[in-house]
Amino acid sequence: MNKQGHLAVGALAGSATALILAPSLPFHMPMLWSVLMVDAATVAALLPDLDHKTGTMSQKIQFSASHRKMLRRFGAVVLLVALIILALHFLALPSLPVPSLSIGILVAGIGAALYALAHLRTLILVGLGLWCLYAWWALHSHWIMAVVGGALLLLPMVKHRGLIHSPEFALLLSAGLWSAASVSPWWLHALCIGILTGWWAHLLGDIFGSEGIHSQFVPRLGIALRWFHNGGAAERTIAAISWIGSFILWVLLLAQLIHL
Repeated sequence: MNKQGHLAVGALAGSATALILAPSLPFHMPMLWSVLMVDAATVAALLPDLDHKTGTMSQKIQFSASHRKMLRRFGAVVLLVALIILALHFLALPSLPVPSLSIGILVAGIGAALYALAHLRTLILVGLGLWCLYAWWALHSHWIMAVVGGALLLLPMVKHRGLIHSPEFALLLSAGLWSAASVSPWWLHALCIGILTGWWAHLLGDIFGSEGIHSQFVPRLGIALRWFHNGGAAERTIAAISWIGSFILWVLLLAQLIHL
């Protein structure tokens, strides 16, 4: 599925979850919980595609391909200039002006920064992964933070439809999010349930496509119903039906909450 299909299916799954869970929750703000949870589910339906270097979510945390190419070229040129400056400084040839060491270091830093920006997605994923591991280790956060942190660190190295697209990872993530939700305030509970719902909605959408999903440990074991091709008419129809279904479910939810 493409972006529009995943968003629509995520919204439908979140709305169905809200209809089932919201009326019986112990929180005093079921409507706010429902809105936050469905929003989280809709966004989370795109998260498994973080392993796709050109996917929707990856594009949000990196520059375009042309800009990345330009940054790499400029970075390489600036680093070459810095190398020349440093070489002149240490050689100290009497016939040539000797640039200061600080200028060489500054130019090298600029070149390294430009080159790093060309890999902004990797920097962000690794940074978030390290923060999650720090939160688990030093701040004694829930163990799901360690799982998420490890996955984020691996994302720049894994292929699309690999680790985080597998049902095994989805099951581990679900167990952690459900456990964290049970001891969380209402807003964090809504986020956990929303991410859990959206994640499975994404995998469900992929099952109906041509590539499907596959086991991480037994790659030949997978499900691909091949009902449609990404971005095709069938997917657009499913997206439209999902948005209509979400609207109907919200009407039913409002009717239930009004009578509570």
